[in-house]
Amino acid sequence: MLVKKNIKLNNNISGASSSFSGEGGSDFSSGTERVNSQVINLERLNLKTFIIVKIIQLLLISVLFAACNVSPQPIAYGSDACHFCNMTIVDKQHASQLVTAKGKAFKYDAVECMIHSLQDEFKSTEMAYYLVSDFNKPGELMDATKASYLVSEKLQSPMGANLSAFLNADSGAKAQEKFTGNLYTWTTIQEHLKLR
Repeated sequence: MLVKKNIKLNNNISGASSSFSGEGGSDFSSGTERVNSQVINLERLNLKTFIIVKIIQLLLISVLFAACNVSPQPIAYGSDACHFCNMTIVDKQHASQLVTAKGKAFKYDAVECMIHSLQDEFKSTEMAYYLVSDFNKPGELMDATKASYLVSEKLQSPMGANLSAFLNADSGAKAQEKFTGNLYTWTTIQEHLKLR
């Protein structure tokens, strides 16, 4: 009797499962496929979003690094304009440049323009670089605070101050012997060119 009940119970279960996998089973499996399809689409969307976010992050990091790059910029002679007087920079022996502590570069056609800019617009701006062209090596920028300056009528500069920069005091002294004129340091040339 116990065996008969077990057989009857097993028949009921198998009948129920076969009726479930009949008509209703196909609805269930197609519903599962739709859910799986939606999950895959969502995963693809999440992957695309993830990639886009990463690309944007990389671009922002690149921009930040570029903005934080505090260094002198090359002067494009014949096309860059002087920040102070707007004349095109063409003279490689007298060009100069300021670079702020934030990395913004300002180019000048003459040392006197740079000094006037420092005395006026950039009075209270922190600078990372003060650069002037070495008269003996046209186009080569050097530290303006260590240079020697010669004011000589025999050496004309673009803005008429007759001012040229030399690598050091010895270089300046040799130029003074050759061209005559007065020698200045970084501090004294700023006094000499002080805006009135």
